[in-house]
Amino acid sequence: MSDSQVTKGPDSWYMRPEKNVGNGNGGGYDGGMEARIARLEDDVRDVKKDLTDIKVSVAQISGKLDTLTSTLASKLMGPWQMVGVFGGLLTTLIVIAGAVIGLMKWVGVLHISP
Repeated sequence: MSDSQVTKGPDSWYMRPEKNVGNGNGGGYDGGMEARIARLEDDVRDVKKDLTDIKVSVAQISGKLDTLTSTLASKLMGPWQMVGVFGGLLTTLIVIAGAVIGLMKWVGVLHISP
């Protein structure tokens, strides 16, 4: 549509052409309207197909994320398990230190008087 066929309306909105340029199949304002609508319909079909593909992909990703979350939760230790591990390590360290000090006293290397 050429600029000469368009009239500028209030607030810079464009309005219909001043004259009918119909092509005899419905009295439209532009002869290429049918072809443009057909292209738009094809594009909408493509968009719908792409949207369906995206929905399927999101569902697959969601399933994988749920599996990953449960796997990580089962492999990582909870807070009380961490307390148990560090408590056990600390107890083992204290026992070993006590054994070393006792051995040093028994051998006579360490002289601690009461």
